[in-house]
Amino acid sequence: MVSIKDYGAAGDGKTLDTAAVQAAIDACAAAGGGMVAVPEGVFVCGTIRLASHVHLRLELGAVLKATEDLDAYASGLDTTRGDLSITSAEQKDCLIYARGAEDISITGEGRVIGNGQADWGSWWGIRTPLEKRIGLLLFEDCSNVSICGVSFLYSEFWTLHLSRCENV
Repeated sequence: MVSIKDYGAAGDGKTLDTAAVQAAIDACAAAGGGMVAVPEGVFVCGTIRLASHVHLRLELGAVLKATEDLDAYASGLDTTRGDLSITSAEQKDCLIYARGAEDISITGEGRVIGNGQADWGSWWGIRTPLEKRIGLLLFEDCSNVSICGVSFLYSEFWTLHLSRCENV
C-alpha cells in the first residue's frame, strides 16, 4: 500500500495534487499493483489515470475534487477502438480515467466531487455556453472493475461512464 501523501499530495483543498496522485498510482502499477490510499483531506486534481491491478482507496474524510482549471484535463485522450469512437469532446474530459485496464477498483468511504454546481446556472440559463463539461469517471475496455462505497457528487457531465467494460 502506498499513500498519495508519500508522493507529495497536500490535501489542503487549494494545491493541485494531480501529479502526486498520478505518481502514487504509477509507482504502485510499476510494482505490479496494490492499493493507493487517499487519506483524509481535499485533494484537488485534473485527470488521473488508473492502471491495471491498482486499487484506489478513499478513506473516510478523503475527497478527490475536480479542479476548476480546464487545462488540467486530458482532452487529448485516445478514445478510439476499431470502428467505435467517442466523438464528443466532453466525453474525453474526466477526472478519473482508465483504458484497457484490468483488476481495478475504487473503494472506501470517501467522495469524488465535480464542479457541476458552478456551471448549472449558465448551462440551464443558456446565457454562457460551457467550454467543457467534466465527467467524474470514464473507464473504457476495462475488465474486473469494482466501485464500492465511494460517493460521486456534482458531476458536470457523465458521473460514471463505463464503456465496453466487462465484469463490473
